[in-house]
Amino acid sequence: MIAHISYCKREDGHLGGVPKFGQYCADFLGAKCIAWHAGHGAVFSDFPQAAVLDLSEEQKAILLGAHLTKTGLLDWADHIIADGFWANGFPLYAPVTVVCHGTWAESAKRGGYASKRFIEEQDKAFHRFPVVAVSEAAARQLKEHHGVEAAAIIPNGIDLERFKPRPHASHRPVVIHVSNSPGKGGLIVDKLHRYLPDYEIRYLGAKAGEEAEKFAAGDCFVFPSVHEGDSYALIEAMACGLPVVASAVGRLEGWEGRQDFGFVLPREASPTDYAEAIRAAIEDREDFARGARSYMESFSAQRWAAAWLEFLGAKGERKMAINAGVSAYSYSG
Repeated sequence: MIAHISYCKREDGHLGGVPKFGQYCADFLGAKCIAWHAGHGAVFSDFPQAAVLDLSEEQKAILLGAHLTKTGLLDWADHIIADGFWANGFPLYAPVTVVCHGTWAESAKRGGYASKRFIEEQDKAFHRFPVVAVSEAAARQLKEHHGVEAAAIIPNGIDLERFKPRPHASHRPVVIHVSNSPGKGGLIVDKLHRYLPDYEIRYLGAKAGEEAEKFAAGDCFVFPSVHEGDSYALIEAMACGLPVVASAVGRLEGWEGRQDFGFVLPREASPTDYAEAIRAAIEDREDFARGARSYMESFSAQRWAAAWLEFLGAKGERKMAINAGVSAYSYSG
């Protein structure tokens, strides 16, 4: 049995990548997802007493791990997949794998929010247990900022039955974007109206389960983010057959230029650069739409789950070999 440990479950409507990752763990790995809920009161579902405590994130992780260990998690969980510093509450002998969705240190490097404590807490987790990175970019961040080599790189996968191209008709081109926050390129998106007056710029604004329908109404997906591990919004849009105009971050790091699925621009690209690329992407929409869907055919949720099960199986065999005094082998996905 697999457990996924994080800060927030998906059913609260949160669109962040970490809760989505947890939902995929539940749906395709059969994992039990256990979370300390984000929001007012920070209520941990199996430990409501925690709601009255004023705790730092590090203290929450330690309390959560201690509570789960005491209440028998290690008796039934063969593998524990923990997001970042949420691994810090578990003893070193626990069968934990840490997921690196990107690093707080990289966020700080790119001008985003990242407290020194968050960076230190991630660093501790990355040095305590094996780490799986969700992209080459996340693995690079892990090595650059923490001196840790990823045990494997397993890119996120998508439910291709749910996220698929659908016919739609619109009176004018519709450009979908995911967020107004500066870190996701909101400042650039806010300026696109002046360069694309005949286009509708539409914020995704979808709750859990509504994303595929929202993407279906678009003609292009714009994603000028400055820092990513492996964006679910990006790959969901591609799976839905939307041409993308995105920055060279996350899985697209190092991909600058015209691609089969759209255009990848440098981090420093301007709003006019994005406007020009969006026009070009929509002009060749059909070709880019086929390219986007074709690219995502290699990243189904089933393939993602198979890669994780292969890694966890190899990790288990490696641990048994170590316990038996046999030379262990290394795994690289």
